[in-house]
Amino acid sequence: MEDFAYKFNQISLRENSSQIDINASLQAGVLEETRAAGGGLRSFRCLTCAKGDLLDLASHVQQLSHRNALAWDVVSLGHPSPALLHLLPEDVRLAKLGGHVEAVSKTLYSFQCKVCQGKRPVSGLMPLLQHLRGKEHKKALERAKWATHPLGRGPTPAPVAEPAPSALQPPAPTSLVSDSLDIVKAEVMKNLQSGAVVVLEEAATSTSYYCKSCRAPLTGEEPLKQHVMGKAHKKRTKAVDSIALDPIPATPVDLRPLGDTMRSFPWKVTPACPPRAPDEEVYKNLSNPRGIVYVFNYYFSDTRNARLGAAVDTYNLKELFLRMGYRVKVHEELSKEATEEKLCAIQTDSELERYDSFIMIFLSHGKDDTLFYTKDQEMMSLDDVRYFFVDGKCPSLKKKPKLFLASFCRGKVEETREYETDYSGSDETAEAPQDMVTIYASIKKFKAVRDPKLGTVFVQALCQVLADYAHELELQDLYRKLCSAMRDREGTTPEYQNYFFKKFFFNPLVIEGP
Repeated sequence: MEDFAYKFNQISLRENSSQIDINASLQAGVLEETRAAGGGLRSFRCLTCAKGDLLDLASHVQQLSHRNALAWDVVSLGHPSPALLHLLPEDVRLAKLGGHVEAVSKTLYSFQCKVCQGKRPVSGLMPLLQHLRGKEHKKALERAKWATHPLGRGPTPAPVAEPAPSALQPPAPTSLVSDSLDIVKAEVMKNLQSGAVVVLEEAATSTSYYCKSCRAPLTGEEPLKQHVMGKAHKKRTKAVDSIALDPIPATPVDLRPLGDTMRSFPWKVTPACPPRAPDEEVYKNLSNPRGIVYVFNYYFSDTRNARLGAAVDTYNLKELFLRMGYRVKVHEELSKEATEEKLCAIQTDSELERYDSFIMIFLSHGKDDTLFYTKDQEMMSLDDVRYFFVDGKCPSLKKKPKLFLASFCRGKVEETREYETDYSGSDETAEAPQDMVTIYASIKKFKAVRDPKLGTVFVQALCQVLADYAHELELQDLYRKLCSAMRDREGTTPEYQNYFFKKFFFNPLVIEGP
């Protein structure tokens, strides 16, 4: 791998000198000269990277980000010009001409190999080159040629520029031969109805699909049938469905909470009579409202990874804390910038003075440990969120209990369950947090799980435990109850992080109804 990376970094897009690359890019229209109206310094603009005032073209065309973007743009074109094709490395150019590769996600610069059926997309030009030059891909090409030869006696002797779609597919698995048409059809319909497979694009002659469970594009009916009948797909759909954010837009899904008349809150909150009084080891939590709760929920309703059931979480959390005597504010589908602006507004809100406790909840797709995704598929760290509310930055919450609840995946390790998953820091010296506790839906490196109809298992278990026991148990005892409730619901194992946190009682008020 290191040797391959070294060799890759020694070449330009055409594996030639920088000056030739610059000339070729100018000829293809990727670079264009710009000059001020009154003359002046000569500069250039890169249309691929949307960058202007470029002076050092040699450095720009050699940047990996430029090469990734340019390769993706050329591969995504239906019929790129010869000048554009000439900018690609030879292996990628031949794969594009042969119809063996397609562009998937521009945000990730990901490509899908159409020869290696069931292979996940690769992100970036270097991984694509590595795949196309690998033994596995070359063997798949040979199998495809063998399968399409009329007598099955060897590879087709003369390659064509645009092979038939069947030439891009490996031979059908023998298991499909013995399967009846009705069984295959039923399996396809089951996957389409469950949403495991969705229609990517419909054309007059063919339809392409996308398997969300395996994150694999399927170019036609036959690849779809082969894929859903394969062992790897069946095993994956039975286990936890791992979802990584994919920016390919889908038909927007309306995930907003339904009206109160359409839902019912299935838990009965028990009030604290009398509430627990504060002392040296117990936080004061007697204000009315008891505290303020902020819910940040990200649905991703216009992507193929919409968090089905997320609206139920919003409804359940809002109902729970309202019935416990807390004030609740909900923020949904915010971009990273909007989320940060909202956090800044909360941090400086003088209204925080009136509440004895502060609770902030984040529900989203996650990547690892503290990282989660916002609506625009940018990543944020829960560490950075917490530092908004340390004593020096938020005096209104000084010495008050601050609870952070998070339901998103914190890695790739699975606790095998039947649900979907919610699988997406500051470098400066900072004040150490205190009077804070964080409860994650899963432990580090593990995924969190979500029921598409009932919402996240974490929120279901949390509502159940707080409704039943918050009137008498302290937070750490509630956490142990939460662990048991998660296990009973086939959920993951939650994690409790303590930052110099004393005992905390929710002290629910006597409130009935919504």
